[in-house]
Amino acid sequence: MIAVFKTNVCEADSGDVLHLLRVHFPDSYITIDHEDCDNVLRIAPCHIPEHGVAQLLSAKGYECESL
Repeated sequence: MIAVFKTNVCEADSGDVLHLLRVHFPDSYITIDHEDCDNVLRIAPCHIPEHGVAQLLSAKGYECESL
């Protein structure tokens, strides 16, 4: 399953956020599209419920909404 999220992760913070996510999803391909106005985060495959990803980013102070 590919999980897709709208975020407020800015380009300057994306390295830290991607590192955090790759620790939790080591076998997944993870990107943040800063060309998109919604800074779309994609995780493929995503093996946990989408609300778990949102909670993980929310705990770090970011907005994250499943699309």
